[in-house]
Amino acid sequence: MTIIHLQKRLQKAGFRVLRVQIAITLGLALLFSWLSSVNAALNVCLGGLTAVIPNGYFAYIFFRKTGALDARRIARAMYLAEFGKLVISGVLFGLIFYYLPVTIEPFFIGYLAALVALWFSPLYIKTW
Repeated sequence: MTIIHLQKRLQKAGFRVLRVQIAITLGLALLFSWLSSVNAALNVCLGGLTAVIPNGYFAYIFFRKTGALDARRIARAMYLAEFGKLVISGVLFGLIFYYLPVTIEPFFIGYLAALVALWFSPLYIKTW
């Protein structure tokens, strides 16, 4: 297996995680719209997007450099991606809580559901 082939497989797996996070967020939003209200469903979507957008940035920055043979370049890309992810997360939380009338419970349920999907994704996403 060549380095480029390995890089492509890892990229596909990384972006598949984002698709799973989005699907779980939308499924949970549908459940909330059915059981609670449309407002709760929108808050679930906001929470999920607050987790998915920074993870998308991380995947884009990190997987852009995984084909590099230099360990320093890979580590640098990972640190840069994680730092950007934290900054984007903080900015999104600040903007959402400042400008939007958010219902806390559904928002954080959506956020935590997207994070849990990220944590458990290696169990259900085949990379090889």
